[in-house]
Amino acid sequence: MKIAFLIDTLTISGGAERVTCVLANALVRVVGIEVDIITHNVGKSFYDLDPRIGLISLGSEEHSRFRSNIVWNIFRLRRIIRRNGYDYLIGIKPYWSIVSIPATIRLKTKVISTEHSNLSVGGRADALGRWLSVRFAHRMVVLTDADKTAYARKYGERNIMRIYNPITIEPGKPSPLTDKRFLALGRFSPEKGLDMLLAAWASSGSRFEGWKLRIVGEGNTEQLSAQIEQLGIGDSTEILPRTKDVQRMYREASVYVMSSRFEGFPLVLIEAAAMGLPAVSFDVETGPREMIVNGETGLLVPPCDVSALVAAMDEMAADGEKLERMGAAALERSRLFSLDTIIAQWIELLK
Repeated sequence: MKIAFLIDTLTISGGAERVTCVLANALVRVVGIEVDIITHNVGKSFYDLDPRIGLISLGSEEHSRFRSNIVWNIFRLRRIIRRNGYDYLIGIKPYWSIVSIPATIRLKTKVISTEHSNLSVGGRADALGRWLSVRFAHRMVVLTDADKTAYARKYGERNIMRIYNPITIEPGKPSPLTDKRFLALGRFSPEKGLDMLLAAWASSGSRFEGWKLRIVGEGNTEQLSAQIEQLGIGDSTEILPRTKDVQRMYREASVYVMSSRFEGFPLVLIEAAAMGLPAVSFDVETGPREMIVNGETGLLVPPCDVSALVAAMDEMAADGEKLERMGAAALERSRLFSLDTIIAQWIELLK
């Protein structure tokens, strides 16, 4: 069997890029499966890749050019497919179906479209890609049961199935939960709600009890730094650049906190759980509620409710026994998202 993933780029440290590399690495190690990854232009992957995985350039210099040269990309992708004889194309994000489905007309290659956000997020290209995916792709794979229900409500049952993303790190030794530190990981972008997290932290009583907030990620830090200065919380808040050693970040924390305005399937929550961290999160439309069992592995609060986030953070910080109990429960629940479990579901899909 020969498969190819379609993704914009592998050069950045996003969740979709990490999942693609993890799935590709795992699948190429299965006897009888060959794997390629097709991107706009091949660059050095931020995440490690098995040397057996082929990297192929579609020839689009950037994402905007990809969208403005649809016909050219269809013919270019079709030539790549015919040359390599793929059994499956796996599009990372639904808009790839705009190219992959026409490119596979009258070929044996089957298209699998994957959702890396949720049905309510995205623009016109994403909407068109989703429409094409549910009607013409072999399968449309979504990340949560909530999104599967939303897809079925909008499009009918059709070809939709749910496969969780796997844990994408080797957890190793879990956090001892002894450092008084809240942790948040991700891009410094509006959808991650870090402005709300900082506002919550400024109102938190736990920062006066020796607790700290650590934010790790990539992007422009100017706005965050200005807000930290304005709120007067610089002595208890640190911003660190992205790192491949995320295990150390989790191990040096005792609570993971997520303040996103929306999510698809936040990998950081299952990574945190696999490192024995309880979590506090906004209960946005999709994602957190399928990873966090409220009151057992962490706390869920109403979306964008900063006051509720403050209360939940302070509740966690005030009770060491609760931290240990929830951390142990989170670690146990993380087994649902193990790589072996998820890869078995992908192999079944590819049969």
